[in-house]
Amino acid sequence: MKFINKKLKILFLFSTLCFLSSAFFALAAELKYFDFSPDISGSLNISTSETPYQYFIHYDDYISGFDLWVENTGSAGTASFGLRDSNDNLLEAKTISIPYLAKQWGGQKIHVQFDQPVNVSSTEIYKIKMLSSMPKLKIYYGNLVNLQLHNANETQDPHIKPAYLGNNEQNFAFKFSLYEDGDVLAPVISNINVSILSDTKAKFDFNANEPVDYKIIYWPINEPTQQTNYSGNYVSCQSGIKTCSLEIPVLPNKNYVYQLFAKDIWGNESQYEGTFVSSIDWTPENSTSSATSSPPAATSTEILPDTFGPVISDVNIIFISEKSLKVSWRTDEAANSSLLIGLNVPGQQVITSIGDTTYELEHVMESGDILAADKNYYARIASIDSLGNYSSYEFTFDTFADSLTVPPEQNPPDNLNQDQQNENNEQQQPLLEVIIEESGVGIFWNNSGDNSSGYRIDVFDGNKKLVKQILLSQYDYNAAITDLAAGDYYLIVYNNNNGIYEKVAAAENFRIKEVGQ
Repeated sequence: MKFINKKLKILFLFSTLCFLSSAFFALAAELKYFDFSPDISGSLNISTSETPYQYFIHYDDYISGFDLWVENTGSAGTASFGLRDSNDNLLEAKTISIPYLAKQWGGQKIHVQFDQPVNVSSTEIYKIKMLSSMPKLKIYYGNLVNLQLHNANETQDPHIKPAYLGNNEQNFAFKFSLYEDGDVLAPVISNINVSILSDTKAKFDFNANEPVDYKIIYWPINEPTQQTNYSGNYVSCQSGIKTCSLEIPVLPNKNYVYQLFAKDIWGNESQYEGTFVSSIDWTPENSTSSATSSPPAATSTEILPDTFGPVISDVNIIFISEKSLKVSWRTDEAANSSLLIGLNVPGQQVITSIGDTTYELEHVMESGDILAADKNYYARIASIDSLGNYSSYEFTFDTFADSLTVPPEQNPPDNLNQDQQNENNEQQQPLLEVIIEESGVGIFWNNSGDNSSGYRIDVFDGNKKLVKQILLSQYDYNAAITDLAAGDYYLIVYNNNNGIYEKVAAAENFRIKEVGQ
């Protein structure tokens, strides 16, 4: 796009922002309700190792089958899989045929479906046992360590337990998904707690034994009813792991009756009925003197210096070819980016070490065409925040013998005239422009084309703290900000390419002046 009459456009821009949302579940004949399939992975030969097991705590009340990620570069054969409880009792087993499956990054997914669904408990530990004599059958796994470093809080899903080889616990988990089919049991609602946050707001917390959607109908005695509606999202709120919550508006000092409804993805519905009083002095019958219905007293808190490294998450291999690697990750605070690739541990036989000094939340690094085909490499990604706190994540990967990347861009036809070529060159440049006016900040960038599912703008202050985030559709190439206080800032515009956020251009610094300056 060309930047024409931008100051006139700014007056039109200071209006609305677009936000995106997404659904969590989709209904199918057999429902996949849990998935652990990270891009970063290694593989294990079943026939040459001790018997492999994958341990997990169940999300739901039935299991009908599961996915695993494997490769088999030898002849076709069979493998047996058994579901066992914590006492090693066999609950269900299945033997399947596995054909030749070529090696590919992350493995190829196979599905194991039991002859009938197995009723299980959402509070017990289960395990999948794997047996095969196929000499070339490998099963893929993801690392369970090194994602949270330098005293960062643990965020690993507590349902995922380590894999075992025989009786030996490993620091990884096999990649797996769990499925449910034929559930006829209603969810079990438990641990319901009502907190009165103020005279006009109440909060409900509860647990359920499987993923649920929920709503509430409530009313003051002898008065009209109010209600919330089902959201269409099904969330896990298993006891001891996570709590489902909702807040409702209430009238002061009223005696209320409520009906809490929870349903699973199959439409099985449970109901619980109770009462509460909309007063901050009200204490539930089953509560103690330390009930949460009263707001906590204000206290003075000492602000401690930040000594924790950024939390690295969502590590994703964007692509691997025979010559290069491209990887992305996220951090929970603004931090820079670096990528080291070598033939072994850090500091020995380093192939490349590159970095980006931008302090941001989204990180994308690409090695360039410097790697050898069909070779195993060690890689380390790292981020350092503005106070020098460091975190890293290490993994290994194999380049491919043949390129799996998209074909190279074609040169423009010779018959394009010079004006057309200039226009194409201008559109390909990652232009970004920020214009400061008294009414606010105008931001303009060029269209990323078909490779965009939307844009995001992150605005950071002079202390490299995120102060604003704007989500825009793929058809918006400009935005306006009117509510920033005086000070120094920088902003980054990202193109959202199916969940991978890449900068459309380098970060732009700007300053908002005091009124009258």
